[in-house]
Amino acid sequence: MFDVNETLSDMAPMAAQFAEVGAPEPAARLWFAALLRDGFALAAAGGNEPFARLADGALRMVLARDQPEPVG
Repeated sequence: MFDVNETLSDMAPMAAQFAEVGAPEPAARLWFAALLRDGFALAAAGGNEPFARLADGALRMVLARDQPEPVG
């Protein structure tokens, strides 16, 4: 088994997309790492979800961590 993620695919354009919507560029790498983690864990547990659903969940988690805590 070979790890080809980020070797055969350039993730730099994703950082630019994050910046374009006002998210920190480093969040793109964290998002991708979280997406891989969740996908591998789900597969190891015998589960199956559409890629878009996993990507959305990872994105929401990464973006939520950069939001200030509500006061009150």
